[in-house]
Amino acid sequence: MLQKYRFEEAICLEMEMPDYSQNKFLPPLSVQTLLENAFKHNIATIESPLCISITCKGDILEVKNNLQSQTRPVPGKQLGLINLVKRYELVWSQLPEFICTEHEYLVRLPLIEAE
Repeated sequence: MLQKYRFEEAICLEMEMPDYSQNKFLPPLSVQTLLENAFKHNIATIESPLCISITCKGDILEVKNNLQSQTRPVPGKQLGLINLVKRYELVWSQLPEFICTEHEYLVRLPLIEAE
């Protein structure tokens, strides 16, 4: 991950992908969209790293990050997330689930069965 080299110790990244998930896929750029949002909307410092985890739980890929909002929030129109949902609508019956709490942002991406 290129941002890990840029931010070094200000980023912690955890990935857990079991072997069974290799027969499933996501619409193009799904994870990249979520990672870009995490960097765009959060602060990452050595004292307070931005922690991102990507884990596979059954038929769901979870992408989660801690919330460390910018001091001057970056305005957005949520186009990346809107496009992500539209890509899912084209290929799958299940849609992503977006969960924002006081301390974390979690997106649950349904994995698509390979035919």
